[in-house]
Amino acid sequence: MLKRVIFTAFIFFCALLQSNAGQSPPYSIKIANPKDIHPGGFVAVIINNSSNDPLQNYSYVFNNYNAKFFFYKNNWHAIIPISFYALPGKYQLVVNDNNQQLTSLEFIIKQKKRSVYHLGRPSPLPNSIIQRIEKEKKYLQKIYEDTEHPAYFKGFTLPLKSTIVTSEYGVKRVRPNRYYYHAGTDFKAKPGEKNYSTAEGIVAYTGRHFLEGNIVIINHGSGIYSCYIHLSKIKTKPGKKVKKGELIAYSGQTGAAARGPHLHFMIKIYNTPVDPIAFIKYINNL
Repeated sequence: MLKRVIFTAFIFFCALLQSNAGQSPPYSIKIANPKDIHPGGFVAVIINNSSNDPLQNYSYVFNNYNAKFFFYKNNWHAIIPISFYALPGKYQLVVNDNNQQLTSLEFIIKQKKRSVYHLGRPSPLPNSIIQRIEKEKKYLQKIYEDTEHPAYFKGFTLPLKSTIVTSEYGVKRVRPNRYYYHAGTDFKAKPGEKNYSTAEGIVAYTGRHFLEGNIVIINHGSGIYSCYIHLSKIKTKPGKKVKKGELIAYSGQTGAAARGPHLHFMIKIYNTPVDPIAFIKYINNL
């Protein structure tokens, strides 16, 4: 009798192994933009899970930073921002499920040629203004640290009807003693031109700062924020849920908008800027 039980168990085990042999895992993981990764850009990762379970707990680790995937259009996505100051070369990111490693993905960051714009020496600022700028900068950093909200968006749109770009994202702006990269896209705008929310979200902040002037920040969930800067008038308030294309402000020339009225538009992911136009194009093509 015991031999029969053991034999039956053995046959069942062999059948189980045979049924699982050659089967692929119930998910596939890929980098969606392997040929277009550069400093100031982003890495896009897609997990196609056959179960389509929105309660999975996928996350990634890159440069010792841990962040979650978001569920969008029946797949799991991560858009991982790359700093302007990242060095070209091979990099790896780890994909986890419930903190258990699923795979490690390798990608190459390639150098990208940027336009260069030379600026004159700025006028010295009094200490009180310098302190104000630093205080406002730290305050905004705190806002972008809120990354716990789910993805609210259902697609993105440009924030203006006018799509004329006056200064591209990533332009290298050089002063006599330093340089920095233009962290947003400047759109030509008439004074008082309507500005619209780029996607669904919750207004995280409105205010007036020394450099940014009147500013609106919208939280779209999953660490993704849009920023609207140099506004003449704000038509929304913190905590308000906004729809894609909803009026939120009017263009202007407030703050350090030395080049005339325009909208400085930014997309930040986990507090790191990415190219707004490239980001919108990618999301809308999913």
